[in-house]
Amino acid sequence: GVRMYGILAPASAHHGQQGCDTSGTVPTSPDFSLHAECALVTGASRGIGAATAVAFAQAGVRRVAIHYGSHQAGAEQTLAAVREAGANGLLLQADLATDDG
Repeated sequence: GVRMYGILAPASAHHGQQGCDTSGTVPTSPDFSLHAECALVTGASRGIGAATAVAFAQAGVRRVAIHYGSHQAGAEQTLAAVREAGANGLLLQADLATDDG
């Protein structure tokens, strides 16, 4: 079967943060490795969500789905960082605060 990891980054974690700053801020360890097919990271256009998406890619997850609500430019920066780390990525836009998405 396909192993999938999902991380929900609370909206409050992003308050006041802009863009995806992954330059040297993602903690990595030689002991941290994931061999999963895919991961879905919500709120991945900035802050904790962006760092988590890149960390998954660096740890060996092959495909990372990057969710964003309204910060498309930040999501595109995260996507570029995920791809630079060696994973395939895709963007998913949805408003998860409403039933209609």
